[in-house]
Amino acid sequence: MEKTVSPMTKKDMDFRCKRFLFEFCTKYNVIRVSEALAMVEKSTASKTREDVRSWPAYVATLLRKFDPEVSIERKPKAEA
Repeated sequence: MEKTVSPMTKKDMDFRCKRFLFEFCTKYNVIRVSEALAMVEKSTASKTREDVRSWPAYVATLLRKFDPEVSIERKPKAEA
């Protein structure tokens, strides 16, 4: 397997991404989490920092596309 260089930084993995990976791990296993992260790395390797407006949103989108069945339940907003 070839080592790819990704333009991602630690800050690009925001709470949504971490929460998705946690939910993904509880639904499946650590191996599937590794596969998801490998897919993100492969998908971002051809990008530059300037190609993407919001890296955290882009990474979250890639993870959602990897497995659409895993969703992060959003709490309903409190009614005023």
